[in-house]
Amino acid sequence: MEVCINKKDWNKIINYARCSSDKWGTEIGGMAVTIQDDDDDWIIKDPVIMKQEVSGGLCELDKTKLAEYYSKMAIKYSKKNMRFCWWHSHAKMAAFWSGTDTNTIDEYEDGDLSFALVVNVKEEYKCRVSVWKPFIIHEDVELNIIDKTNGYKIPKKLEREVVELCTRPKSNYMTTTYKNGIVHNPNQAKLWGEVYKEDDKDMKISKAWEQLIEYIDEVNSSFIAGEYGYEEYASKIEKANKKLKKAGIPLSVDLVSKNHFEQLLSIHPWDLIECENGYEHLDPSDALADYHSWNQSFQKWRV
Repeated sequence: MEVCINKKDWNKIINYARCSSDKWGTEIGGMAVTIQDDDDDWIIKDPVIMKQEVSGGLCELDKTKLAEYYSKMAIKYSKKNMRFCWWHSHAKMAAFWSGTDTNTIDEYEDGDLSFALVVNVKEEYKCRVSVWKPFIIHEDVELNIIDKTNGYKIPKKLEREVVELCTRPKSNYMTTTYKNGIVHNPNQAKLWGEVYKEDDKDMKISKAWEQLIEYIDEVNSSFIAGEYGYEEYASKIEKANKKLKKAGIPLSVDLVSKNHFEQLLSIHPWDLIECENGYEHLDPSDALADYHSWNQSFQKWRV
């Protein structure tokens, strides 16, 4: 069995990846169909994107649009032996299967056969075939890119599609104004509870916790996207911890070591937060994790 993709469809996926990387330094994801031909080979074709939220380490497809896509393709290819292929990019990072990726692939275990593809802007890739019945087998295979050519030019139509359908995660505090490595927004509450002096302490800590999760997610995503190196990343985390201590917030952020920074691709921002004893009941991460898990179950996949 061979897995193939035509040059036109391959270029479309790579151009989606390049466009998202060029504009925001983020991943992007979508779906394609995989059709079995008369030689029993499988051909990946008709790659598309849909409404989604993108960041440096994750892309989440809109569950409603994904359901619509499944229905539409099932009707279009009703006379073909068809399976779905979930694809996504890692922007400028290496093409590999992260923990989140493999978890997403496992969501297709109710079927008999599924395909997954991860690429980057250098046209590196990994293509995985997953057999679910009667035994579970995962195998990374070579992708035969038919008539592949060098060089690229992102079509204007595709660029407009990316801008229209992809959004960055919304933040309650982020602006482009920095002071001493910390973001400040004069129009909203300052970072980590500084203006909540009139509120009770639990509310102040709860607000700070939510803002800190957003801050870590933004810093991690920017680092993963290559916007700055490890030293600057470590400096931002250290300065955040100093600011938390100064504000009297009983929270701190674990610093991932330089030799293990790839962990940032498979853990959530709230997993890096430590709190002092007695404040665990204010942790919002369980609710966030439940929401993330629910939302992720309808996505792509995973960055």
